[in-house]
Amino acid sequence: ALAHGDFERIRIVGHRIKGIGGCYGFDRISEIGHALEEAAQRQEAEEIRKRAAELAECLQRIEPV
Repeated sequence: ALAHGDFERIRIVGHRIKGIGGCYGFDRISEIGHALEEAAQRQEAEEIRKRAAELAECLQRIEPV
C-alpha cells in the first residue's frame, strides 16, 4: 500500500491492528497500530516504515502457547 501511496488503506490496517491488539491484550501491538493509523493520516511514509518494522519485530517475539 505504501508503494502505491495508499495511505487510506494503511490507516485502515493500522486501525484494525490497534483494535485486534487491544482485544487480545497485546498493548504494544495496539500502540503500534495507533501510530500507523496516525502516520497514515499525516501521510508520513518514513514513520510508517519505522512502525511497520517495529510491528514485525514485535510479532517475531510472540510465542504461541
